[in-house]
Amino acid sequence: MTPEEGYREAEKRISEVQTSGQRTLNISKLQLTNIPSRIAQLSQLHTLYLHNNKIVEIPDALSQLSNLQELHLDNNKIVKIPDALSQLSNLQRLYLHNNKIVEIPDALSQLSNLQRLYLHNNKIVEIPDVIAQLFQLKRLALSNNQIVEVSDALAQLSNLQELNLDNNPLNPALAAVYKQGLTKLQKYLRERAKSQITLNEGKLILVGEGEVGKTCLLGALRGDEWIEGRPTTHGIEIKPCQLEHNATQITLNAWDFGGQPVYRPTHQLFFSAPAI
Repeated sequence: MTPEEGYREAEKRISEVQTSGQRTLNISKLQLTNIPSRIAQLSQLHTLYLHNNKIVEIPDALSQLSNLQELHLDNNKIVKIPDALSQLSNLQRLYLHNNKIVEIPDALSQLSNLQRLYLHNNKIVEIPDVIAQLFQLKRLALSNNQIVEVSDALAQLSNLQELNLDNNPLNPALAAVYKQGLTKLQKYLRERAKSQITLNEGKLILVGEGEVGKTCLLGALRGDEWIEGRPTTHGIEIKPCQLEHNATQITLNAWDFGGQPVYRPTHQLFFSAPAI
């Protein structure tokens, strides 16, 4: 189907719905690059399917669909969610996955009846604090984005049943808690919000050939007493190393690896991007 044929088919279906008073309009998979303006006249619509097109922009006129409960805009080329979308006060399900969206606007928090929000496979980098105002939200899909940190406000979503943050570059602490499930994550976020304590810790890895002085270097950093004829390290030894920088205490959890050839292939299993 060519784009011209797609637009003709879309206009035909809009006319049919307008005449019959149907509450569902499906104009998906028609190669549309724009949303026909006549859709704004279909105030009776409950469900609108616009997925699998080539739509780049969501027009403000869509906000006139005051009775809309379900909106499918997934698998398009949308970059921005307009603030006008927040006027869809009856919207319960919003599908925007597989687009090019980079930001969740604060205005989206006005969708007080929203229960399902699908934003996976986009380019989102941050979850705004105002997401906590979506009190009815049950499912939030944000996998395959660019999210590093999650707002503590996410813990306030008491009706949330499903949160998908897979395949995001979450910071190590957050990623570890996320793997334990939604309940653990929300508890962690609540405790973090209460404490507001900055954890000044890091991971220090010492690697190299055997018997070159890694353990002795760690002992010097820790201020340990010198041991003459110290035995070589086997496996891994983990010891804290306390440092001070600008009156701030910093703890480096030092991983001292044995340097014998038999151990070296296993070293990479313990490496992580933020480690020193």
